Amino acid sequence: MVLVLVVGDLHVPQRAASIPKVFTQMFTPGRIQLVLITGNVGCREMYDYFRSIVPDVYCAKGEFDSCWWPNVNSKHASDTDKLLQDTHVINVESLRIGLIHGHQAIPCGDRDMLAMLQRKLDVDVLVSGATHNNKVFEFGGHLFVNPGSITGAFTTRRLDVVPTFVLLDIQDKKVTSFSYAYAPGEGVGGEDFKIKRKTWIKDEEEEGEETQKPPASAVPPPPPPE
Repeated sequence: MVLVLVVGDLHVPQRAASIPKVFTQMFTPGRIQLVLITGNVGCREMYDYFRSIVPDVYCAKGEFDSCWWPNVNSKHASDTDKLLQDTHVINVESLRIGLIHGHQAIPCGDRDMLAMLQRKLDVDVLVSGATHNNKVFEFGGHLFVNPGSITGAFTTRRLDVVPTFVLLDIQDKKVTSFSYAYAPGEGVGGEDFKIKRKTWIKDEEEEGEETQKPPASAVPPPPPPE
């Protein structure tokens, strides 16, 4: 089992001040094995923060990432700078996961365009951002994950963006997603967040989405054996 934290579109400090504390309290080192960032981080400090949770971090290059990583567009970027790429393909358990920022899909967030990019990368799961709108859906037999903006950074189209992120529990060909949305006092038991759970298995029909009761621990444990 691999637990993957998926975040994106932070825009700190340009459009948001920080990640909600109720979220950062969940990110305990040793509980998460991999972090995927869809880009537009905003500053090196935020990138380093996720590296402090787990060293295994992949970050896609957003349109605004050159403001904090000056060498991102340089032909002479070092090997370290190459971690910030337009696309990544990562093997996790029995799945191939593609990571992009999402501005490559025009119009942004369009399912057909995302499916074209998924086919181009030849991946089972495509992670993308850019819309600042959390969505997890199955399309054409593949899984698409958009974590939204973990800081609730505004866009030119929306000023009231809700901070969100996604945790992926990956076991062989099975992915269980936990989508977290910042909702002070509105969660189960008065928690400051809501969770939606969705299960997808490669080569099988998708299971429905449901509201998930927040677990006792900060990070949800894997579901019990079926």
